[in-house]
Amino acid sequence: MNAPQKTTIATAIDALTPEQHAAAKQAGAAWARKDNLAVETLTNYARMLGDQVTRLQYETAAADWKEGWIGANPGKTSAAVDKAWQRFKNDLEDMFEIEILKPASDSPLAQQRAAERAQKKADLIAAHQASSPDQIRQAIEKNYSALAKNPTSKDLKKTVKDLETVLKEKTSEENKAHGEEIRAARSQVKEAANKCTDLEILAAALDILTGAADFAYNGPANQELHASDQEELQRAKPGTWAAAGITDEELKRSFNI
Repeated sequence: MNAPQKTTIATAIDALTPEQHAAAKQAGAAWARKDNLAVETLTNYARMLGDQVTRLQYETAAADWKEGWIGANPGKTSAAVDKAWQRFKNDLEDMFEIEILKPASDSPLAQQRAAERAQKKADLIAAHQASSPDQIRQAIEKNYSALAKNPTSKDLKKTVKDLETVLKEKTSEENKAHGEEIRAARSQVKEAANKCTDLEILAAALDILTGAADFAYNGPANQELHASDQEELQRAKPGTWAAAGITDEELKRSFNI
């Protein structure tokens, strides 16, 4: 005898509530803003120092940075500020090529050697002008793999060192350009907001800037919002700010109007 066939009715249950979806998106947007602000801060600091600084200038700026950090974090220990500076310094060195100059020598031989080093670096950068940062990274990985098999090879060590110099230069240029683009875009947004007198447009802009709206940039697969996201988005559309306790004046102040 055949066993009776059972019918199971499964109801799809969303893993997150609409509020959790919104909170997760806002967290991602806030983290992106933090990253963008970090890039801009590092870019401004690198621009302030310039490509070449003396040891005294570098250390004086570091002391000022620590003073600023402590001012924004009262009560923190000296160990905490030193750790914070080290993180900032590591990111700065990863993103930008800043040379700390040694005391200059007036001897003709020292000047000749300095000129030769500068020319050698320029030639190295020019030789890899057509290579993208990703291609340089792949070349570094390839040479590291070869170096692991032959750790005493001076040629491989030199190649890796040269490629890392090129990569640092290229990423420094990219980060400077990215920082410039961010500043230009922010200036345009601020100028447009200052001229706008339509509250609904300002509310919609604020939605986008705070990550309340979910726009897809990755192709057709992401063109439709999740059903629960649609409901959350509807609640966040212009005209609902008063119900959320956000006044017209608060919206205007957020755009410096």
